[in-house]
Amino acid sequence: MNAKKPATVTVPPFIPFERTSGRPFYKQIYDGYRAAILSGRIQPGQRLPSTRALAVELKISRLPVISAYEQLLHEGYIEGKIGAGTYVKDSIPDELAVPVPLRDSAGRQGGPARSLRMAGADSPGTNICGEKELLGPFRVSLPALDHFPHQVWSRLVSRHAKNLSVNLMAYGDPAGHLPLREAIAQYLRTARAVNCETSQILIVSGSQMALQICAMALLTPRDAACIEEPGYPGARDALRGTGATLIPIALDGEGIGVEEIASRGEKARVVYVTPSSFAIRDSGLRTSPHLPIAEPQLLPAQIRSLM
Repeated sequence: MNAKKPATVTVPPFIPFERTSGRPFYKQIYDGYRAAILSGRIQPGQRLPSTRALAVELKISRLPVISAYEQLLHEGYIEGKIGAGTYVKDSIPDELAVPVPLRDSAGRQGGPARSLRMAGADSPGTNICGEKELLGPFRVSLPALDHFPHQVWSRLVSRHAKNLSVNLMAYGDPAGHLPLREAIAQYLRTARAVNCETSQILIVSGSQMALQICAMALLTPRDAACIEEPGYPGARDALRGTGATLIPIALDGEGIGVEEIASRGEKARVVYVTPSSFAIRDSGLRTSPHLPIAEPQLLPAQIRSLM
C-alpha cells in the first residue's frame, strides 16, 4: 500500500502589485513573475499558485491572472503539469535568461542585475558540497547517524507531544528544561565524579554555541587567548569573534606546547586546549597523565581552560 503524500501549501510569491498604478493587472503579474524567475527569487521547478488562488490573494478577477500565466507559458518561463499545477520550467532558454534588474516593493532598483543562472550559483540548492559529502565516515563531530533509532525516537516524541503543557510550549527557563538539567547534573556527579549542581548546567544548541558563550563571558577585545596550532577552527572563530588577540601555540608530542605558553602567553586570559580523548589521540600525539599545564608555576598568568 502506497503511503499517502502529505499535502503541500503553495505560498504565493511576492510580486509588486498596485491597483491604482494605471498599469494593466495582467501586465503587473507577468512582469513580476518574469523578474522573479530570471533573478532566481523563484527557483526552477517551484510551484506557482493556481490562477484562482492568486486572484483571491490579489483580490481581482481570474481573467488578468490567466492572461499573465498564458503569456509566461507561451514564452517558456512556466509549464503546466496535468493534475499537479503550474511550475517554473527547469531550464530557461538562453535567449530568455537575460539579466533583470532587481527592484524592491516600491519599484526602486535595489541591486545589480542577475540572471537565472547567476542566481543559481549561490542558491542553497546548488551547493557544490552535497549533504552526503558532509556526512562522510570518521567525522569527529558527528555520531553514526545511520544507526539512529528512528522508531524509538518517533515513539517517544509522539508520546510526550500528546501531553504538552502550556509551560512547555512557551519559552521556558533560559537555562534549559529544568528536569533535563537535573538529570545531567546527577549523571555528571555519578558517572564522571564532577562536583556540580543543577544551577550550573546550561542547555545550548550545540558545542559551537557553548564555545561562543564561554568566549563572550571570559574575553574582551583587550584580552589575549592562546590556541592550539593546528587546532579546532570552530574554537578559533568563537574566540576571534570577541575581538580578542589570538596567540597560536604549536603542538608537541603531548599536546599544546606549555613551555611556549609560558614564554608567549604571559598576559593570556584564556588557553583553549583539546581534551586528550577527543582529537589528540586521533592525530597520533602521545598523551600523558601528568601534563605540565597542571603546574601553576609554569603559568604566571591565570589561565582558564575551555574544554
